[in-house]
Amino acid sequence: MNTEQKNISDLIPDAKNLNIGKKKGQQLLNKSFKKYGAGRSILLDKNSQIIAGNKSWEAAKQAGIENVVVVPSDGKTLIAVQRTDIDINTPEGRDLALADNAVAYFNLKWDKDQLNEFKDSGLLSAKNEWSLPIHVWDAIKVNDEYISKYAITTESVHYTPSRLTPPTMSEMYDTGKVSELLTNIESALKNGDISEEEAFFLRAAAWRHAVFNFANIAEYYTHASSRMQELMEESVLIIIDFNDAIDRGLVKLTKDILTNETK
Repeated sequence: MNTEQKNISDLIPDAKNLNIGKKKGQQLLNKSFKKYGAGRSILLDKNSQIIAGNKSWEAAKQAGIENVVVVPSDGKTLIAVQRTDIDINTPEGRDLALADNAVAYFNLKWDKDQLNEFKDSGLLSAKNEWSLPIHVWDAIKVNDEYISKYAITTESVHYTPSRLTPPTMSEMYDTGKVSELLTNIESALKNGDISEEEAFFLRAAAWRHAVFNFANIAEYYTHASSRMQELMEESVLIIIDFNDAIDRGLVKLTKDILTNETK
């Protein structure tokens, strides 16, 4: 089995890759390449076009990797990449294994237009063997409310800016009722009507009355720094991944979604 040396620029990315990817996933992939270098291999067709590993190719280029070793195969031999500098039973090895799994989870986002184009052209099997979301759902029900008429997956939501500048902080929430409650609590505490412990509890409860403008919050998110975006996601001010929202207990999927997702 003869190998061939190529430059990474000789490889051709898939212009119709079904995975759009996610910002967080690509950031993790870039970090992995910069920290540990190349891990698993990518897959080329006979014309050096990338079948699998488009995102890894992007990350490798960004990390400054230029050399590619191409191993020809007819698919009858499993090809393994061996890292001679890493032992899996070390913190470095386990971290690399974790990074590999994390990127696979965080960097998948289907291109619904491309999926439908492939479906209509017959390039994707009608049997849907890989459980791909080929059929665009008429609606997704969350807590018995229709939240999306043309949603194709429950995994991710995409936000794009609609204005040049972000909203101000005051445009994203209203604490008028909170301020009124806090004033009354402090007055009651000062008059000796409630204890400090009771006041502490009531102060915390008062913030339940803060009113959030989620349209402006979503707009602010598109302009925010990566770290601010992460914190907004952790606070569930923004839902990027429905599965993550479910894990946080914010969204409860109905039986309709579960049934559709397993079809």
